[in-house]
Amino acid sequence: AKAALNQNQAAYKNALSISQRKQKLASSKFASTEDYETAKAAADEAAAQINSAEAALSSAQTDLSDTQILCPTDGTIISRVQEKGTI
Repeated sequence: AKAALNQNQAAYKNALSISQRKQKLASSKFASTEDYETAKAAADEAAAQINSAEAALSSAQTDLSDTQILCPTDGTIISRVQEKGTI
C-alpha cells in the first residue's frame, strides 16, 4: 500500500507539472485549450488516486493493528470470546 501511494504521488507530481506547462503554453496560444484541459484532468485524476491510495494504506494499517493481541500481564488463555475471522 505504501508503494502504491508513493507511485501515485510521483504520477501526480508529473501530471501537475505537465498541466502547468500546458497552461502556460495555452495562454500564449502555443498549445490548444483542449491539450491543457486534458492535462488538467489527468492531474485531477492523479490527485484522486492519491486519496484512494491513502485510504487503502490507512485500511491496511488498521488491519495490521487488528492482528496483534496485547496483554498487560503473562497468563494462559482459558477461553476465547471472539473466534477466528471475527472482530
